[in-house]
Formats: sequence, structure tokens, C-alpha cells
Amino acid sequence: MMYPLVRELAVDGVPVTVTCRVLKIARQPYYRWLNEPVTAAELAEAYRANALFDAHRDDPEFGYRFLVDEAADAGEPMAARTAWRICSSNGWWSAFGKPKRAKNGKPGPPVHDDLLAVTDEHGRIRHDFTAEEPNQVWLTDITERFARTGSHPLYIISYFLLIIGFAYFYNSIAFNPVDTADNMKKYGGFIPGIRPGRQTAEYLNYILTRITLPGAVFLGAVAILPFIALAAGNVQQFPFGGTSILITVGVGLETMKQIESQLLMRNYEGFLR
Repeated sequence: MMYPLVRELAVDGVPVTVTCRVLKIARQPYYRWLNEPVTAAELAEAYRANALFDAHRDDPEFGYRFLVDEAADAGEPMAARTAWRICSSNGWWSAFGKPKRAKNGKPGPPVHDDLLAVTDEHGRIRHDFTAEEPNQVWLTDITERFARTGSHPLYIISYFLLIIGFAYFYNSIAFNPVDTADNMKKYGGFIPGIRPGRQTAEYLNYILTRITLPGAVFLGAVAILPFIALAAGNVQQFPFGGTSILITVGVGLETMKQIESQLLMRNYEGFLR
């Protein structure tokens, strides 16, 4: 507000007209302010702010909605919007409130030590994700030492166990003993010595588990054969990988099965007989 400056200059002898012309303000509002420097609205807002401040000081966890009730009990009733405007302009927030962050603010310091930060020859901080020894960057250490070359025993064992687990998973999806037992019971089929229904499903599941194990072990052995050859024979390169051998064997067996079926349809005894 420029009106106090106009009053001080008028006391020093500067005409009000000249001051208002220089400051580009009207004279009539200045004279109204001079007759009543503090308006009734400003005085009422000051009393309301004082009541809200006292309530906020006594109960800092209260928001403006609760402060309105406290101010009304103190003799200063007001609308909730008025209380929000006064509290917001003065920064009186609840102790449980979340303060707003400033826009375009810079991030603060890290909450922990940055173990990957290195300083280059130009003095700039960069990050190095390579692992020169164990127990540094654990994820990079695993990928660099165990997974890239494939010659580490832990990698070979994990690969072997995953193939066995996937073999059981695939058989559980491809063959459902419960549905097979229900179909057998529906069409009058049965296994000698086994009752139809639930016992047949349990027996089929037992047989499936027993016959899957040697097949899964065989597939795992075929898959890790290249890794064993690389580790034992000190060979730098192997023409086929474990997954490639599995795909080749699977395609070969499926091709032989298709040829056998076509020959049997044409009354041949077999392809290998």
C-alpha cells in the first residue's frame, strides 16, 4: 500500500497532488484511507486471524475446519472458506498436513551412500556398474560371473534344475489325470486292480510322476552337455548350445512320429523295421 508513503511525503511538504500523480494513484481513495486508515473489514479479519492463531497454537494438529469451531467458541464466528483463506495466507497448516513442495526444486542429498559413484579425470561424478570382485554390485556380479560365460557350476546346476521343473510343469498342463480318469469311467474303461474314479486319477498321477523323472533328467543332461564339454575339455567354443540341442531332438522325434503315422496309414510295418 502506497498511502502511508503519501502521508509521510505530505508531512515533509510534498503536495499530495504531485505525489499521487507520480505514483499514479487516485487522490479520493487516499483521502478515504486517511480518514479511516484501518477499515472495519480489515479490523474484523485481524480479530478472526487472532482467534485462529490462538486455536492453532493450542491445537497444532487441527486443520482449518476444526479451527473454525474453536474461533467460534472464542467469539469470532466465520465461514470455513474465510478461515481457509486466513490460514493459507499466514501458513498455519495442520501438524499432520503434508507441506507442498516448491516447483522446480532441486533434489536433496541421497539418503544413503552412493556406492556406484566415481569421479572421472575431469572432476565429474559418474556411475560405474562393473564388478571387479564379489560382494560389490550383486546383480552385475551375478550376470558377469555366473550367467555370461555359463561355465560356473552354480549356473549349470540352476539350468539343470530349471529344465527338470519345466518338464514337470509341461506334463501337468499337457496331461490331466482327473479328466482322463473321468473319460475312462464314462466309456466303461478301467485299469485292472484299480477302481474307476478318484483312485484311477491318483494312479495315473503317480505313474506320470515316475515316468517324467527319467525323461526330465535326460533332457537336463542333454542341455548341460555343451557346458560340461566346455568346462572339461577346455574348449573355447561349442557349435551347439543346450537349448538348440533340445529343440533339434524335439523336432527330430516329432518328425519320426509323423513319418511313422503316415507309413502305418499306408499299411507299412514301420519306418525303422
